[in-house]
Amino acid sequence: MSKSPQEKLCIECERVFQSEKMRCPYDGSKLVRFGSGLPPGSVIDNRYTIVRLVGTGGMGSVYLARQHAMDRPVALKILHPRLGEDRSAAQRFNIEVRATARLRSPHTITVHDFGQTERGSLYLTMEYLEGVSLASVLDHSGALEPERAVRLALQICHSLAEAHDKRIVHRDLKPENIYLVERDNVGDFVKVLDFGIAKVLGPEGSAKLTKTGVVYGTPLYMSPEQATGKEVDGRSDLYALGCLLYEMLAGRPPFEGGNSVEVLYRQAHEVARPLLDVANVDGISPRLASVVDRLLSKQRHDRPGSAEETRNLLAACLSPASAAAAGARSGVPVPRPTTRVMPHAETIRQTATSAGAAPDARLTDGGRSVGREAERRALLAAFDGALVGSSGGAAWLRGPAGSGRTHLCEWLVRHARRTAGARACVATCEGDGGAPLGPVREWLECLLGTALMEREGVRQALELHSTLAGHADDDLAEGLLALLRPPVGHAPAPADAQTVSPPLTRLLLRAASQSPLILVLESCEQADPGTVTVLSQLLRTLGSSGAGLFVLLTGGDSAAPPWLTAAASGRGFAKIDLPPLADSEMQDLLDRMGCADVSLGEVILDLAGGCPGVAVACFEHVADDPVARRSLVESFRDGGALPERLPPLHLAACSQRLTEECEATGQPERAIAIVQRLGVLGPRVDMDTLMEFVAGEPDGGPPTLVDAVVDRLAAANLGRFDTDDPDCFVLSSGLIREACRCLGAGARRLRRLHGEAALLLEARAAAGEPIAPARIAAHHMAGGRPLDAVRWDLMDARERDNGDALDRVLIYQRARERLLTLPTRTRRERVVEEHEREIAGALGELRTQLGHYDMAVEAFEELRDLAALSGDLEGAARATRGLADVDEARADFGSAESRYEEAAKAFRAIGQPVEAAWCDLRRGKVMQTVGRYAEAEVAQDAARAVFEAQGETRGLASAREALGNLHTSTGHVDAAAEEFRHALALQELLDDRPGMGRTLYNLALAAFQRGELDRALEYAHRALTILDRIDHQRGTSTALGGIAMILQAQGRPAEARPFLERALRIRQAMGDRRAVANAHANLADVALLQGKHAEALELALAARDGYSEVGDRRGQALAEANVGEALRLLDDPQGAVGHHREAVEGYARLGQRDKTYCHILLGLAECELRVQRQDAARQALVTALDLAADLGLSEEEARIRERLDALA
Repeated sequence: MSKSPQEKLCIECERVFQSEKMRCPYDGSKLVRFGSGLPPGSVIDNRYTIVRLVGTGGMGSVYLARQHAMDRPVALKILHPRLGEDRSAAQRFNIEVRATARLRSPHTITVHDFGQTERGSLYLTMEYLEGVSLASVLDHSGALEPERAVRLALQICHSLAEAHDKRIVHRDLKPENIYLVERDNVGDFVKVLDFGIAKVLGPEGSAKLTKTGVVYGTPLYMSPEQATGKEVDGRSDLYALGCLLYEMLAGRPPFEGGNSVEVLYRQAHEVARPLLDVANVDGISPRLASVVDRLLSKQRHDRPGSAEETRNLLAACLSPASAAAAGARSGVPVPRPTTRVMPHAETIRQTATSAGAAPDARLTDGGRSVGREAERRALLAAFDGALVGSSGGAAWLRGPAGSGRTHLCEWLVRHARRTAGARACVATCEGDGGAPLGPVREWLECLLGTALMEREGVRQALELHSTLAGHADDDLAEGLLALLRPPVGHAPAPADAQTVSPPLTRLLLRAASQSPLILVLESCEQADPGTVTVLSQLLRTLGSSGAGLFVLLTGGDSAAPPWLTAAASGRGFAKIDLPPLADSEMQDLLDRMGCADVSLGEVILDLAGGCPGVAVACFEHVADDPVARRSLVESFRDGGALPERLPPLHLAACSQRLTEECEATGQPERAIAIVQRLGVLGPRVDMDTLMEFVAGEPDGGPPTLVDAVVDRLAAANLGRFDTDDPDCFVLSSGLIREACRCLGAGARRLRRLHGEAALLLEARAAAGEPIAPARIAAHHMAGGRPLDAVRWDLMDARERDNGDALDRVLIYQRARERLLTLPTRTRRERVVEEHEREIAGALGELRTQLGHYDMAVEAFEELRDLAALSGDLEGAARATRGLADVDEARADFGSAESRYEEAAKAFRAIGQPVEAAWCDLRRGKVMQTVGRYAEAEVAQDAARAVFEAQGETRGLASAREALGNLHTSTGHVDAAAEEFRHALALQELLDDRPGMGRTLYNLALAAFQRGELDRALEYAHRALTILDRIDHQRGTSTALGGIAMILQAQGRPAEARPFLERALRIRQAMGDRRAVANAHANLADVALLQGKHAEALELALAARDGYSEVGDRRGQALAEANVGEALRLLDDPQGAVGHHREAVEGYARLGQRDKTYCHILLGLAECELRVQRQDAARQALVTALDLAADLGLSEEEARIRERLDALA
């Protein structure tokens, strides 16, 4: 029976073929075995670089990749290209991302982002885990100890419980999807992976896309209902968990078979052998075996009803010590269920006496704070001080809404419960809308465990509560009755705070004397007078009461209320401010929320201004709506966010604060007009600019009012004067800026204000002020003038001529998007067409620099089409030259030469000899690359003559540099050095720093060829210094590679390696795939010199695949030779021969006959001799001999003759 052809993948077009062919029939690219994945260095969506393949599965392949913007490792999963053509499969993939992204359990893998590759394949990125799969552990260890198996299962239950609560069913739970990592120096921390075919249930429990009748999952762990294609629910996952537990304890799954069909049949119809009959480890209790057998019940109603119930059953199988260890290990408390039903009175008693009573829901929902280490230390010190000698204490947390006050309160309560057995009562002041003494009532209800709604409840509390036993004074009873909640719809009865305060204070102090008590009062500045009376008396007793009472108050960022300062002064009162979080802490928060969209993250960080609550609200407001996310980013970039894209409560709170400050000036309308203009200019505003801007407002008020408004905003912590520039006012956050901008202003007024701001800033820029063009462009866009915005965008891109190529790409793309907003009639105007051609040409050049050759071709073809439509002959010639540049970069030298010649003719025809000379110069370089040195010299010398005649100094410097490179290639090193020195003098005249760095590097190469290695190293270091200083990434990485090459020649490979590693990092950050491949090739050379042959093999393979990806056939052939050399040194001569032959064939196809080709042939001959193929070795040596003779390589010729004589 013939073997079916293996699936192969085209790494260029991502098509999959059942073929024995080596090349893609569509684009001629090399086909690779599908399982081998994309090559290292591949760039996905311009945001991720592939590091290596991790594994493949039914949905696609998983890679270790690096996210460019965050500079962090991620796991990147790419959908199988064939599945991407299936619309339903793509829908399932999107569901996988959205379903998993909703899960927040620490035992569920975090999903960061998703999108599409340039060729349309879907992908998602997840947190990268360093650990082992449960499958690997079972393969290595067999059965596990029972307690370890249960601890792992408990953590799996935690993940499933959250998923099932959100109506998500995993459907493919198996050992490969359970990953064990290390957390806090403790191993066996479980992560559940790949909710890849998750069934998202609708309200009636019906499947939407994962249809009934279609079987998804893995047969060894599949429930009976899943095996037969029936409806599934969370209990199907519990069956799979039973299979996992069975295998962990017995060393094999409950059902095995010769094929998948047999296993599915047994899952559906056979009963598993009891665990105790087959287990081969000691210590499995009958109780645990019973739980596993119940999980494997054929009927789902016989299984536990939920993951939480399963968790309780498994926890009961652990000893108390093991249960505690399991909880500490996983970070999730292990439940200890009770089956006793308690009456109401007993509930009150247990609530009052149990130190581990269930915490208030408000104290458990928030999770731990981000950052705030210093504030937590201060808060902990205040709490510890309150317990010393049971003296009591208080603390006031001050910070704006969203600054993390509530999170810090929650953290302290959790800590105090765990370490000191403390109880906590929480209340919030509601200002004018709250009931009198409402917060005090909340405290007491929490403390007593009953609602103060009826006399009977108060009576039971007085009789049964341990705190009151024997101390139920009449005045206390009267005080509690005075706090009874009124019937619904009735106003609360008035209570005399002076009367009820003493007994209630005694009650709270008595409770604190039995066990530490924390009273939390949020928004204390809004406390009603009655609460202030009780709280003041309570605070005055601190320090002398002998009670372990800690009062924790929170408030806004204004000064402490006078009553609080007076009552707490000198009584262990700690004031703790919550300043804005650092950028790194805010970024940590975004990562935890799963905000992987860099642009969205930048907007949220700006809006939040270091306030975590605002960041969370902004993200949650748009997280589930891609259109809203895109709209927020685009509108913010174009001058200001749309109000509907901002969290309404936070925006309203900022607006209210601004309105209050404006009203306090006594001239609210004028003050609001000033605030609006401040917001339009913000968030950082020069006061002189603001004064001039306000002067344009008919009713803007005098300059003194501007100062008064700004001073009030600063006093209210809505902004501040810059300490480095006191004439500059900085708003506290982007959200406050948006609230200023939109304060009472309609859309039309905002457009007018932004238009005025643009004209004002243009005038100031013309007067010499350093104003960023992007800022002016944004004002024009917000003012409804996109064409003016494009004009400033293009100015911005041109000013960054020597800057980061990717930044310039983003600016040109933004300009293009803005042009698309113009009406069709306007887009036909000549100036718009000129802008379109400039953008297309610039994008083509930049994409070529970055190695994004397909996109570069698209841009140049667009330029060619636009030029043809408008009759722009110069644009057409530029497009042809750009396409030639891409051909040269891809090593398609024949096409590149003909296109350069065509472009040169076109430029001469329109009377542009200098541009034609540039094309001739490039054509000469191509001819030099393929070894046609004489023709290359003619072309380059002709270009030099034109530049000299036309007085084109920059061109003349480039021609001298090109001639120097040519002389270096032909071995005329002295002539080369002379040309380079002429070029360097011209570049110094032009102050062309990139050119100077490049020419110094070329002088280093010339010195290297002369054997003057110390001088070569000096030149290379000078080049690096210049290029590093101007942040010229491409030149810097080249100079680093040159230094490494010289150090290698000096026999110092260990010193060379750091230079190459830095060069690799720079090139990866640039996204230049060809340069990355070069770096991998250079590192492979170093590894060979260091004797690290296995590492050299891996690097050479990465280089080969990188060259293949960008179509560099010469680089690919050289890398194949390196692979062969590494295999030879690893004692794999057969493999070495194959790769050396690939190298020889690849180089021969290029038509290049040079010294490198000669050395590749010698390498092939050496390998052929190792496998005893003398005839093949002789043929390779004869070919090399003819080549050496033609090239005049006398040393190589003599060595080859010696080898041939030895063979004879």
